[in-house]
Amino acid sequence: MTTNGVSLSWTAPGANGNVGTAASYDLRYSTVPITETNWPSVTPASGEPAPGPAGASESFTVIGLAPGVTYWFALKTSDASNDVSPLSNVPSAATTATLTPPAPPTGLRASGGGEQ
Repeated sequence: MTTNGVSLSWTAPGANGNVGTAASYDLRYSTVPITETNWPSVTPASGEPAPGPAGASESFTVIGLAPGVTYWFALKTSDASNDVSPLSNVPSAATTATLTPPAPPTGLRASGGGEQ
């Protein structure tokens, strides 16, 4: 995770259960836990990878997130017939907060005061 991104990983399902290769992923994220009920209204990610064969390790980084915020993520898979899987598990992660240092002092002056 970074100030504006979270890396996700999962195991590819198949097109028919755990056999074959699915057609597409639909990855979404939200600042509230994702459920089947709120799925249509949560933010879709863009640029998800094409599914690999069943059992393959998959990964994707969601970018463009706000720093210092907790997000929840969920995934659905579709096959070539547009059959859609149930909702995946819903993990959460927080992006790193951006720490802004204080501004530098201004107006610093030195004056001579004689020898020491």
